[in-house]
Order: sequence, then structure tokens, then C-alpha cells
Amino acid sequence: MITIFTTSDCRYCVMAKRLMDEKGLKYQALNIQDSSEIMDQFIARTSGARFVPQILVNDTLVGGYNALKVAIETEEFTKLLENNDG
Repeated sequence: MITIFTTSDCRYCVMAKRLMDEKGLKYQALNIQDSSEIMDQFIARTSGARFVPQILVNDTLVGGYNALKVAIETEEFTKLLENNDG
């Protein structure tokens, strides 16, 4: 499962979701501004990251938009999805 932690006013979050949509990838977008539970999950699953977006495949942290873009371009993201499939 792909998870993207976002906020409402983050252009990089929009870009990350757009890139995922263009690649036909299904993801769950969680807005850290929506609840304290989502914020707690964000902090726990991203080792205290301080910016969004943060993209994860299951519990493997990919990072932000730039890291996602590089991972997709180098096919590392595909490998990560295959390794976490199941």
C-alpha cells in the first residue's frame, strides 16, 4: 500500500499525487491537518519528518516529492512495490 502524507496547501503534495495518478498508482492520501491521530501516525511512520509530502510503500519510507520522482525515474520505486507486494 502506498501512503502519501500531505497538507491542504502543499504544492509538492499535489505534484506527488499527480505523478502517482499519471503512473496509474493507487495510493492513500492522509492530510496531517485533519486529525491528531493522522499527525501521530505521520510522526511515527516517517521517523519524525518535518515536511510533506512523505511517501511510504507499506512501512518503507521513500521520502518527499523529489525522492519519489528519482525513484520512479530509476525504477527503484517499481522494485520497492514488487518487494512489498504481499
